[in-house]
Amino acid sequence: MKIEEENLSKHNLTLIDKWVEIIGGKLSYLYFFIVFISFYEIIARYLFNNPTDWVHESSIALAGFLMIYAGLFSYGRNKHIKVPILLNKVSPKLKNILEMFANIITLIYLGLLSYASYFIAKSAAFSPSGDLMLERSGSAWNPPFAGLLKVSLFILFIIFFIQVICKLQKHFHYYNKGE
Repeated sequence: MKIEEENLSKHNLTLIDKWVEIIGGKLSYLYFFIVFISFYEIIARYLFNNPTDWVHESSIALAGFLMIYAGLFSYGRNKHIKVPILLNKVSPKLKNILEMFANIITLIYLGLLSYASYFIAKSAAFSPSGDLMLERSGSAWNPPFAGLLKVSLFILFIIFFIQVICKLQKHFHYYNKGE
């Protein structure tokens, strides 16, 4: 655990970034699970002529969740997609101001996305009468993955929003120090 903590501090991560990274390290094993069940499906389908009802839906739901989580993970490490041509040519102070501007735009986007996903998650998790009833896929297997995925996406967007606030707070701190 000591080595892992040293690696995390090297990246200048906020507390929420550290948690996202630790949890992400554990969740990354789900990719192996997706590969394993996909391999199982191939064997079942083509060798035994007995395809499954559950592999496709399970792998799609897991992959969708993991892709959104990968956004949190890469943002925390500052490895998200950006074009640094301008940032590399300006002073550190201006770079910090541009980063703050980008974070504010990101906050607005994530705020709107969280707001919209709240209503989607609410309708996917609760019946019109207010009872907890997760939306189901409607397939032959009919798992509640659709409801779980929509609720988890809302939660991940909220975490992402908090993550951006923490980064923005760090940039404001550097700005106020004159760095």
